[in-house]
Amino acid sequence: MNRYLSKLFLLTTTALIGFSTTTVCAQRYEKNFYKNGTGCNWLMRKVNLPLIICKGLWALIDKVSFYHPVKSRPSVLKRTGRSVLVRSLFMKEAPGNAAELPFKEGFDNENALKSFTIIDANKDGNTWSYFLDNETGQSAVQMQYGDNSHDDWLITPPLALKANMVYNISYRVASKGISYPELLEVKYGNAATVDAMTNVLVEQHKITNTEYETIKQTFTPTADGVYYFGFHCTSDVDWFWQLILDDISVEGNSMKAPNEANLVSVTAANDGSLKATIDFVAPATAIDGSNLEAPLTIDIMRNGEKIGEMRDIEPNGSYKYVDNEAEQGINAYSVIAKNSLGEGKESKRIEVYVGVDTPIAPTNIQTSQTDDSITLTWDAVTTGSRWWLCKTG
Repeated sequence: MNRYLSKLFLLTTTALIGFSTTTVCAQRYEKNFYKNGTGCNWLMRKVNLPLIICKGLWALIDKVSFYHPVKSRPSVLKRTGRSVLVRSLFMKEAPGNAAELPFKEGFDNENALKSFTIIDANKDGNTWSYFLDNETGQSAVQMQYGDNSHDDWLITPPLALKANMVYNISYRVASKGISYPELLEVKYGNAATVDAMTNVLVEQHKITNTEYETIKQTFTPTADGVYYFGFHCTSDVDWFWQLILDDISVEGNSMKAPNEANLVSVTAANDGSLKATIDFVAPATAIDGSNLEAPLTIDIMRNGEKIGEMRDIEPNGSYKYVDNEAEQGINAYSVIAKNSLGEGKESKRIEVYVGVDTPIAPTNIQTSQTDDSITLTWDAVTTGSRWWLCKTG
């Protein structure tokens, strides 16, 4: 009995270490492996434990869901550095319903939603639905106002992704404006369930734009497997009205594509005209760290949309671009480098206020009085209330 307890202690400790060090999980494919007893029998043969102990241990392994995918035969214990990780017990080809890459969904009709998983987590009967704008004819999916704060998921069909490959993920969002902010986050996991959405792709962010804004992110899996991406709306009942989501895209990229450029600064014209000057340094290396070769192409982005392009860019060169058609108000700028092998990572974003500003309150107000009049004087106002606004992100 002592040798059984020793083996059980070793395996349980190994399982807990593996659970604490695992970060990204791929989908577990062959569930019948443990549900029909095959896995338990295999464990009995490999470790020589009694049946009752095997059943209990197998139930623990099934419960914690921390397997890593491998293509080899089942292997319970595998050492990585100083840590012992529990690896996936099974791996095979992606399921038949896995979407092909590049994956693009524009929700052109209501049937497009059939490949997605919709979860009304707070069970209030109000969740993601198809939306058709009768004025423009454009279609999308939406979350509408209701009686409760939102807790609703729109989860993509399964996507078979490769380890260490860069994937460009993008989507477009809009709302009813700054008075009706919407909240959205994007997570990913190994199944189309709320519990599986444990990894953050895009942090929860506030959406106040009435025109579509394109959100872009890159994703590099650490393991081959099937992944699901979940769009989680959590808008507050006191503020929301309508969140619109469209044009979800997942495309593979090359590790030889450019790394992100260094967006140095964005400066608005000081005369109130709708112009902004973007200063940036082109990337010197690819995503994998290797040196880039000329020429590069740079896409200039404003509020997530491409507004211009610069060609024949030298790696690590300094450049300027003038946007002569900026929008009145806050503009968010970024740049993306490209080469013949793919589109690179998007730079950080810098927000700047462009256009005519409202003046700050006057200062140094003085009064003087005579028998028949009162005179007010103050320093001339030369600065707008938003002159200081320059936010990076």
